[in-house]
Amino acid sequence: MLADFHIHTCFSGDSEANVDSIIQRAISKGLKHIAITDHNDFEFEDGKFELDIEKYYEYMTNKKIEYKDKINLSVGIECGLEPRFADRINKLMSSYEFDFVIGSSHVINGRDPYYKEYFENRPVHDAMVEYLESIIENIHIFNDFDVYGHLDYMMRYAPVSPEEKRYNYNEYGELFDKILTTLISKGKGIEINTSPLRSGLTDTNPNMQVIKRYKELGGKIITIGSDAHKPEDVGANFNDAKTLLIDAGFSHFNVFSGRKTLEITI
Repeated sequence: MLADFHIHTCFSGDSEANVDSIIQRAISKGLKHIAITDHNDFEFEDGKFELDIEKYYEYMTNKKIEYKDKINLSVGIECGLEPRFADRINKLMSSYEFDFVIGSSHVINGRDPYYKEYFENRPVHDAMVEYLESIIENIHIFNDFDVYGHLDYMMRYAPVSPEEKRYNYNEYGELFDKILTTLISKGKGIEINTSPLRSGLTDTNPNMQVIKRYKELGGKIITIGSDAHKPEDVGANFNDAKTLLIDAGFSHFNVFSGRKTLEITI
């Protein structure tokens, strides 16, 4: 697997990774394509996750030129989608010529599943339903993204055992089908996010059932991302991602440049 399309650096509020160290790690691992996709979530944790967009875009664009003979660097962004910030998000997307945009759900009705408060006083099933319903709302409101990130992100942090996190697709099938069919109809993709595999979980985000169902419904655009926040995690668990792709029926994965996608044969 030659492309990692979900990587964070010190421009993200939750990473201290040096940009050059990230890029050089990718080169040393033999990657041919990467996308740096630092976080932007408006008005969350006192602005911790709001990018200094002008500085970020200029800096990454220069790095793209600097390393052009060694690796294809796509200047990306992971944009936290929230309906209340629709105007600000749309303005941001129209103001910069990113190569790649991940649309993600981090904050749901003012709460992030990363924190235990999201799950208080209700079953995990109800928390997951709220999470998936928020994604449905987002993909009806927003159009300016390329793939939807870590579709079942909420389950990473559910306060249950790793075994209980292995939900059955059918439990939420109606909601997932709405998400996947809408993404497909809009020409949007999904990602295989390998981050959970580094924390002792046995499923990627999303899990195999979701990936397979996306393919069954006609989905064609799929990227691979480590969600690395430090250099050593770049490209991590990509052999697992390759196996998932093949088992789901894919013969390719995708990369993006200038918001246009290219299929790379496995």
